[in-house]
Order: sequence, then C-alpha cells, then structure tokens
Amino acid sequence: MSPATRFADWKAGLCAGLIAGLIDQGLLILLMLAQGASPWIASRATAAILLGPGVLEGPERGGSILAAAFVVHFALSLVYGLVIAALIRQRSAGEGIAIGIAFGLAVWVLNYFVVAPSAFPWFVPMRAAPMTPALHAVFGLAAAGAYLALRTSERRRGFERRHVPRKVTVERRGFDDRRSLAA
Repeated sequence: MSPATRFADWKAGLCAGLIAGLIDQGLLILLMLAQGASPWIASRATAAILLGPGVLEGPERGGSILAAAFVVHFALSLVYGLVIAALIRQRSAGEGIAIGIAFGLAVWVLNYFVVAPSAFPWFVPMRAAPMTPALHAVFGLAAAGAYLALRTSERRRGFERRHVPRKVTVERRGFDDRRSLAA
C-alpha cells in the first residue's frame, strides 16, 4: 500500500469518526429532550470523565462542562473512527456496515459493563436505558457508512491506483506479417 493510500485511509477514518460523533451527539440531545430530560445530564456524565465526579453535582451549566464533554466525546469518536477504518478497510459495503454496528455494540459492552463499574460508576445506571446500545449501534453504522463513502470517493479520484512497473516488449513485424482488414 502506498503512503498516499494509507494517508487517505487515516483521513477518511478521522472524518468518519467526526461525522458519526456529530450524528451520535445530535441524536442523544434529541432523545434526551424527547424524554423530557435535560441534555445536561449526558454532558455532565461525559465531562466528569475529564473533570472528575464533582461535576455531576451542582446546578451550574458552564461552558467548561460542555467543552470537556465535547473534548471527551469527539476524541473517542476520532479514535473509534480510526479503529473502524482499520477493521473495514478491505471489506465490502455490507460487511463494513455489519462490522460497524457490531463494533458500536462492542464499545457499549466494554464501556458500560467493563470500564464503567470500576472507573466511572456514574455510567452504570445508564447501561439499562434502551437508547444507550441503540446510540452505540447507530454510531458504528454512521462511522462505517461515512468511511465507506469517503473511501469510495477517494478511490474514484485515484488514491487506490497502484503503479506496477510493467515490462513492455516491442513487437516487430515484417512486411508479410500484416493483418488483413477482414480479419
């Protein structure tokens, strides 16, 4: 694989993670509002990863909480986008989408059932919400779909072309070796 191709794959993976992170964050906010809950609950829980559990208490709604939540959310989204890109780089669209959804659900299991109980216990009650695994599956779907779309457009532009040196042989024909127009 050429360096240009590898760069294009990394770039597509980062963009896919960003796109999926935006979709995921937008859906989370809409779902929280639809349930009559404050979107600040999810922002505080995410910001507490970076700022500590003290952020979970208190009525304040500061820009620092929102900024910390976005930093954590989008940093993870970029990393997950790169992982999905590595997993589906040589896969068909159907396989890539299935792997993306499975990856999203695997991240949900890992985060909420392995990491959260010991490191971030405030996430444990959220694992029972039906929207939590659904949002992770949508993230995986969106990241895989975005990566596949970006990868396809890069292939169309020629990033995937491989220049293979070919030996060219010149064929010499004599006067009598000409082909007739009828043949």
